[in-house]
Amino acid sequence: MKNLTIVDLQCDGPDIVFLSTSRRTVLRRGNVVIKSGSSVRREEADTLRFVRQNTSVPVPEVYDDYPQSDGTHVIVMEYVEGEPLSELWPTLSNEEKLEISGQLREILGNLREKRGNYIGGIGGTAAVDSRKTTLVGGPFATEMQFNDFLQSDLIKAAQRRFSSTFSKVMTSTHKILLTHGDINPRNIIIHNRRITAVLDWENAGWYPEYWEYVKFFSALDDSDWETYTKHIFPQTYPQELVNDLLLGQLLRH
Repeated sequence: MKNLTIVDLQCDGPDIVFLSTSRRTVLRRGNVVIKSGSSVRREEADTLRFVRQNTSVPVPEVYDDYPQSDGTHVIVMEYVEGEPLSELWPTLSNEEKLEISGQLREILGNLREKRGNYIGGIGGTAAVDSRKTTLVGGPFATEMQFNDFLQSDLIKAAQRRFSSTFSKVMTSTHKILLTHGDINPRNIIIHNRRITAVLDWENAGWYPEYWEYVKFFSALDDSDWETYTKHIFPQTYPQELVNDLLLGQLLRH
């Protein structure tokens, strides 16, 4: 696989699962998925390997990953049978939605059993905060440093007026837990009403215990997905959510 380029794969006519010409391309051929582009990082492959080896969370097996000459990265991984939950969700009954929410709750509980001693990506890599764009920094030894990092991208007027307020309300006593960072229906694969894979781990790493919860609300649509929050999350963080929603309105990224 290592010397097989994306061009080679395209010439052989793979099925296109997802295509983004600007930042990411995802191709499928048989039981193999090839993900490449400027938004694809080696850290995601490392995270998938770590999660597969250290948890029971269902993730694709990574066969290979490597940089290309244009600076982009390639991840070659297992194709997992199923459909995105985003496509199935509107067709499910309340009982089926509760069942899948319960499965996801178990998955998140399994992730949260893993404790970290810094804030950042797997293997001591940088932390990321993805909103309109992505802010990268760290890794951070303390949550206070992470809070300062988040506030560092406040618009100038907000820095002057609200920086001290955010410093007071953003506490630094949370546990640091293994976090996916982008739990939403398009990243969850379902087969026969079971979760067979959780995808897209580019925002994952060691983060404060509330991070998974607040990031859950960053990609809501017009479905009733958010009404199942209490069935999905073992613990909720309403104050941290309010803090993050306000902070997000005042950040440049």
